[in-house]
Order: sequence, then C-alpha cells, then structure tokens
Amino acid sequence: IEKLLTVNEVADLLRVKPGTIYPWVHKSYIPTLKLGSCVRFHPTSITPIDQAPRETKAGGAKAIVGVAIGLKGQI
Repeated sequence: IEKLLTVNEVADLLRVKPGTIYPWVHKSYIPTLKLGSCVRFHPTSITPIDQAPRETKAGGAKAIVGVAIGLKGQI
C-alpha cells in the first residue's frame, strides 16, 4: 500500500507554503483524495519542483502548478 501525501508534504515537494495548496485544491489544480474532512494526495500525481520540466507556458500559478504536478497540457 502506497502512503498518501499530506498537504504539508506536498507543500514541501512543491516548495510553497501549505496555505497555498488549499486554494489549488479548491480550484482542482491538484488531484486529491478526500478521506472525510482530510485531503490527501497520491504520490505519483506530484512531481517535486526540482524534477519538473523547466519549460512552462504563460498562465501564472496554474501553469506552474500544472508542470509541478505533471499535468502539463491538461490544464
């Protein structure tokens, strides 16, 4: 069984504050698993920012998040 990531763990991987993750979740920028009132993330849906492709398209945070979580071309 794979360990699911918490908001704090995802924030560390993406090098942002945990408070940044919640709006991204609300806007569906990051795929989530909801367990009751808890939000968790599947590890394969998150790519650490230092391993993400360097090219991004214009689009602000959405483009950056899309690249960081491996959704480039789907946003």
